[in-house]
Amino acid sequence: MVWIENIHPEMEIELKGLKGIAQKALPPTNMDGRILNLILTDDVYITNLNYRFTGRNRPTDVLSFPFPGERLPTEEKIWGEVYISLDRAAEQVKDYRVCLKEEVKRLVVHGILHLLGYDHRTEEEAKVMREKEDQLLQGEPQ
Repeated sequence: MVWIENIHPEMEIELKGLKGIAQKALPPTNMDGRILNLILTDDVYITNLNYRFTGRNRPTDVLSFPFPGERLPTEEKIWGEVYISLDRAAEQVKDYRVCLKEEVKRLVVHGILHLLGYDHRTEEEAKVMREKEDQLLQGEPQ
């Protein structure tokens, strides 16, 4: 199951389609009824998270956190959380020449791939991750 929440104080984005691309990127197995939380936020919030968990005091476009076996007070299990800065996404659309929704979809996939163990620390890892992103986004409406 995928939950999406936009906590950005000013920026709105159409959430339709984000859940679908998230479900497409998630593994068909290994979710075991657990929840993926997608949180759309701003640079201030994601900078605080980035500093708290990585020691980097700057905004980033996406952060992913796995939650193996964690439970909500409602007894539902969390699989992971993906935080996306809509501010960073809005800046990146200029570089990638895409619309905001398309960039946010890419970041959703990117964040989920991190939860699945993909990374981009080396050129080869980045290439593999980007190919997987492109594969998952292929045919997606903008």
